[in-house]
Amino acid sequence: MIRRVPPDCIYRLRRRNFRQPRRVLGHVAIDFRDGKTFPRPGRQPIGGVLWLARLFDKARAAAAGTIFDYIYPCPMDRGVMERWGIAPETFDEAIATHRTDDAIHRWLSVRVAPERIAEANRWLLVEKAENLDRQDAEEGRTRRTPMGQTIEYPRPDGAKAPGYLALPADPEHAPGIVLIEEWWGVNDNIKSIADAYAAAGYRTLVPDLYRGRVAATGDEANHLMQGLDFADAATQDVRGAAVYLKRQRAKVGVTGYCMGGALTLLASMHVPELDAAVVFYGYPPPEAGDPATISIPLMAHWAKRDEFFKSDGIAPIEERLKAGGVAHEFYWYDTGHAFSNPAGIGNYDAAAAQLAWERTLEFWNRTLR
Repeated sequence: MIRRVPPDCIYRLRRRNFRQPRRVLGHVAIDFRDGKTFPRPGRQPIGGVLWLARLFDKARAAAAGTIFDYIYPCPMDRGVMERWGIAPETFDEAIATHRTDDAIHRWLSVRVAPERIAEANRWLLVEKAENLDRQDAEEGRTRRTPMGQTIEYPRPDGAKAPGYLALPADPEHAPGIVLIEEWWGVNDNIKSIADAYAAAGYRTLVPDLYRGRVAATGDEANHLMQGLDFADAATQDVRGAAVYLKRQRAKVGVTGYCMGGALTLLASMHVPELDAAVVFYGYPPPEAGDPATISIPLMAHWAKRDEFFKSDGIAPIEERLKAGGVAHEFYWYDTGHAFSNPAGIGNYDAAAAQLAWERTLEFWNRTLR
C-alpha cells in the first residue's frame, strides 16, 4: 500500500496497539509498534547536536523492522542530514558499528564541521519550529520547552535585570553573546535564536527589556518600544549582560534585530566590555552617538526595501565608521524589514535569513574564538 506523505514530515500516521514488547538497544527504545513508544524529540540534543537522538532512534528501528508507522528517512531527516553533509546511506552504515549515543556523536563530530551542525540546529529551531511543536503534540509531549532559563543578573547601577540565558553543552570558557530583542519582546522567536546560538557553542543572554511583557500586535509592540529608555537599556541592561558573560574571561559579542539592531549600535559605542557586534536591520538616530567612536569589529545586515529603517539613513553611519577607521562589513539583501523572522510582519525570506546567519556565525568564529 502506498501512503501519501504531506510536506515536511509525517511523524506518526496512526496509533495501534500490537501488545508486542519493546526492543531496547543501548537503553533506548527502538520498537515503536505498540503505538505508545516514540523516538526521542527532535529538540533533544546529543552533545549539542539537535535531531541526532531522534534520527539515531528511527534509523535503528528501521534497520530492526520495528519502526511501525514512522517514515525513515522523512523530509525532516533528509533536511538535517543534507545540512550536515551526510548521506542517509552513510548514516545507516554507521549505526551498525556505533551503537551508543556517545559513539554516534563522536562519529558525526569528526565528519561534520561545527558550522554545519550549527546551521542544521538553527534550521530546526527557527525555520521548523512549528514542525517540532506538531511532532511533540502528536507524541503527547507538551509544547516546546526552551533550552534556556530565566535568570537575574546585576546592572552597573546595582539593580537587578531579568534575562533569558541559554548555555551550550560545554559552557566553560565558551564565548558569550548578548542578544537584544526585537520590538515584540523576548518571545519564542528570540528564545529560539538564543537556543540556536547555544547549540552553536555560545553562552547567550537575552536582556528582558520589557520586564516580561510580550507584544502580540504591531500596535502593542510600538507602545512598548515607545516606553523604553534606550540609553538605560544600552548602558545598564545590555552592559550588565555583557559583564555577566565576561565573568568567565571569554570574549563577548552583541547582536540584535530591528529595535535590537539599533540598541546593538548604541551598545557598540557605549559598552566597553564588548568585543564584536552584529546588527540586523536597525539603527539609532544620529544624536544617539558617533559611530566613529566604535572600537570593535562590526557586521551589519540591511534590507534594501526596509520600510522602517530607510536605506538612506545607513550611508551616514558608514561614513562615520570609515572616518573612525572602524573595521566593518555591511551586507545588503533584496528584502523588506525583518527578513530573518519567520513569525514577523510577513517579510521572511528563508534564503536571505540563512545567508545572514551563516555570515554571522563565521564572523563570531573570527572575532570571539
